[in-house]
Amino acid sequence: MAWTASGAAAAVRHAPHTSSAGGGYGGGGPGSAVSAASGASGSDAASGAGGAGVRRPTSRAVNRFGFFTADDNDEDARSGPSDEAAAAAPTPVTRAEARRENARTEKWRVMLANWGVFTRRHPATVKRRVRKGIPDSLRGIVWPVLAGGDELARRHPSMYRRLLMAAPREDDFAVIRNDLFRTFPRHEQFKEEGGPGQLALMRVLRAYAAYDTEVGYCQGMAFVAALLITYMPEEIAFWTLVAVLRRRGLRGHYLPQFPLYLEHVAVLMGLLAKHEPAIYRLFEAESIGFTMFGMQWLLTLFAHSFPFEFVVRVVDVVCLEGHKALLRVVVAVLRLLRQRLLDTPGHALLKALRTLPAKLNADEVMSKAMAISVTSEEVMKLRSAFRTSTEGRVARRECGRKVAARKAAAAARGRIAAEQAAEAGDEATAAAWRETATAFDRDAGLDDPEAVFWADSATSCLG
Repeated sequence: MAWTASGAAAAVRHAPHTSSAGGGYGGGGPGSAVSAASGASGSDAASGAGGAGVRRPTSRAVNRFGFFTADDNDEDARSGPSDEAAAAAPTPVTRAEARRENARTEKWRVMLANWGVFTRRHPATVKRRVRKGIPDSLRGIVWPVLAGGDELARRHPSMYRRLLMAAPREDDFAVIRNDLFRTFPRHEQFKEEGGPGQLALMRVLRAYAAYDTEVGYCQGMAFVAALLITYMPEEIAFWTLVAVLRRRGLRGHYLPQFPLYLEHVAVLMGLLAKHEPAIYRLFEAESIGFTMFGMQWLLTLFAHSFPFEFVVRVVDVVCLEGHKALLRVVVAVLRLLRQRLLDTPGHALLKALRTLPAKLNADEVMSKAMAISVTSEEVMKLRSAFRTSTEGRVARRECGRKVAARKAAAAARGRIAAEQAAEAGDEATAAAWRETATAFDRDAGLDDPEAVFWADSATSCLG
């Protein structure tokens, strides 16, 4: 069964029904919904992960999202400061709320069974339901469908295996190894050093670094990949990561010099001046730039310091609406924190911005975020203003230089791989690597010394 919209419809019929309060609405927490469909992607066979998207039994108590519950006497459980918000006890679920969630889940089952027709005829209904929150038991199926990861997996059935055999840049691999232990260390899938969760995360990040050599690996991506792995099979998590970054407009956050991130910072300051002038004036008066705390918010999709039940709601809308949804969420968060921030002494503001988000209610934030008017024209006007600024031009130029160097290195690795394949008698693979190396050489301007590469490359960095 292919992992497509129709395949998802078939898989969802076997996803666990929910019937009681608590426990992830009766058993539909991360990984549980996709367990019936995990064989669809072939990722287990490719990676040997043994179903990394499905929880393994543990003797320690976990909350409904798979995080170990806090224990003040357990130093090991408190080893990950970035998990303090994620591991916090989710909002208790009453029986009435569980019944409503079950009713919503059934609506989603019907919608998924007729996904193509439903989305064409009722796009506003799909958007409204996504904004209200995808049932947790179905996120592992719905996210790839919304973002386009299922389509990419179907179009490239063997690419993930090939990418796992490719060698990433050594410095990328070194940072990936270090980040494995920093990513959700209090989550049951990622706690064990060298365990299946960490190994799956390493493979997904290595594969992406090989797939997108311009980006390679950037800190922050590990949280996004780990979040996806908790809900779906490894290979589908990889393709959904690709789709979220490339199809939903977030890839520029992770390019060298963070060109899109810097643009979004400029956009957010403009939006704050319009929608939250008191916060804007506070930041100006205290010389607080969004970059002082915003990278942990945007580059991890809020997973670094926000409650997990809030993070998954953000991913819901990002998979459908892309980066503009992120901008709305940031403004909504600061709106809800406005009074507490205004009452905080200047010297304590940065600490407050790192700790107060843990107290936010996901429903309240998302409701306010989706009510904020942010037009594409407004965003593009603010982005264009930054691009023509000195800071914007420098970021674009430096991005182009670093991307060119990475492509040149990728071309060299491709030539080495071609030689090795040829020596092994695999001429088809050797030809593929030679073609890849030639493409990287051409993109890096190495086959045309007179090519004006920098400007074109810098422009492409912002897609």
